Amino acid sequence: MKNHLTLLLAILLCLSFRDVWGQKPGDIEWEKCLSSDCSDIDQARIRFGIIKVPENYQTQMPSRLLDVAFAIIKARQQPAPSDAVIIFAGGWGSSILRHIHYFSDHFLGEERDIILYDYRGLGYSSPSICPSIEEEVFQYLLKDKSHEDYTSWQVQRFDQCLDDLRAEGIDFTQYGTDNRSRDANLLAERLPYDSYNLFGTSGGTRTIQSFMRNATVSIRSAIFDSTVPIGHPIILDGFHNYQQSLDRIFNHCLADPTCRTAYPNLKDRFLAFLKTLDEQPLVLKLPGLPRAFLNKQEVNALVYNQLYEENNFGFLPFFLEALIGRKSAMLRRLINRHEMRSTVLEAFNAPGFLNYMNDYKIYQNDSLIQAQRPDHLNTYEVLDGYLPYFVQDKRFHKFPDEAKPVSSDIPSLFLVGSYDPTTPPAYTELLLPNFTQAQYVQLLKVGHGVFNQNCGQEIILDFIRNPTKSPEGYCIDQLENWQIPFFVRGKN
Repeated sequence: MKNHLTLLLAILLCLSFRDVWGQKPGDIEWEKCLSSDCSDIDQARIRFGIIKVPENYQTQMPSRLLDVAFAIIKARQQPAPSDAVIIFAGGWGSSILRHIHYFSDHFLGEERDIILYDYRGLGYSSPSICPSIEEEVFQYLLKDKSHEDYTSWQVQRFDQCLDDLRAEGIDFTQYGTDNRSRDANLLAERLPYDSYNLFGTSGGTRTIQSFMRNATVSIRSAIFDSTVPIGHPIILDGFHNYQQSLDRIFNHCLADPTCRTAYPNLKDRFLAFLKTLDEQPLVLKLPGLPRAFLNKQEVNALVYNQLYEENNFGFLPFFLEALIGRKSAMLRRLINRHEMRSTVLEAFNAPGFLNYMNDYKIYQNDSLIQAQRPDHLNTYEVLDGYLPYFVQDKRFHKFPDEAKPVSSDIPSLFLVGSYDPTTPPAYTELLLPNFTQAQYVQLLKVGHGVFNQNCGQEIILDFIRNPTKSPEGYCIDQLENWQIPFFVRGKN
């Protein structure tokens, strides 16, 4: 009788991993198209699918199944090698499949197949995680509210989101980078490739590190662009990184006679302007939006985003001058409302919030966080979508692996821009000792995301063709002599 009960329990346990339609982890459903606009999707090259993944990989009990959306883009040159490229999305909460048209022409897709997937809870993956939050955040940020008001509202709204998820039976502690990487590994197991090349920028590099730790598939190479290191508490570094990058632009302007004359004492005047915003926010009326009231943290966020791309460096003093002078008509022409909205929606959404909390919970220590907050950098404080909640949180779990740096002997290329305001070279240098086959390239006067540079693409393509070959000369030396072409109205 006991043996019969044991067998029955085993059968029930096996069956319980299937949903009501008999599906199980790793099952794939192929779709004709997942894009919102399929009119110009090349069906011969791009194939979409949904893979079933367990919400919780660690539990011994049955776990609910999630849908993770993915796409395979066939190489433009055929036949292609049997080692595909998995591209891991950057940011905390960015849907990569929404940019399928961009990736159909991606430089890595010339010679190799590309695999994209939306992280759990994001984009075309499901379940959808508190989908209205990003729009609510955007609308709240436009209001005449202080940063303290926003912080209080954010904590209440995210608490409500967690309550809603719990009521839906969604375990919000399972939406961190570790499980994002396990979803990719399960997908890689089910696809017909012999090995994989990993490519990611910014937050995508965290997922690569976790993928390497958990992988059960063969990894041929890994490319880290603008690295976020696992195992290091970098939560409050953002203010300092922003200050460091902005100071470099100020210094270049001072060293350039034309810029110095056109924008005298630019740094001092900009910092003085920031201090006025707490009492007198910047008021903007952008086409198609209600009046926007921007406080210090929000203005800093606008400037911070301009530091991502080196193409913006030369225009930045002109932009700062318009901000300082509160030149509304000029700012309406300079600030793209669609870009501002999309930036907020990708930076402050619920899946991103869950990812941030799960990844950094291991470092939560109220006294440590408060002690690390540097008073002298308060002027440079950039709007943070998740830090206020993080400091007071008591609802998430700590995951010990998030405090352990990843080590690997897989051929790996690390790229970074020396003026990166988000992931400066020091972040990459924290990881290098743990990678026995690491190649490191720092591009001078480049911002966040080296792959956007022709030089960066050249280095990446050479590496992926031969991961054991060290980068040489290339275009790197040319960037050392590049002078920022500062824009001065009437002279350019």
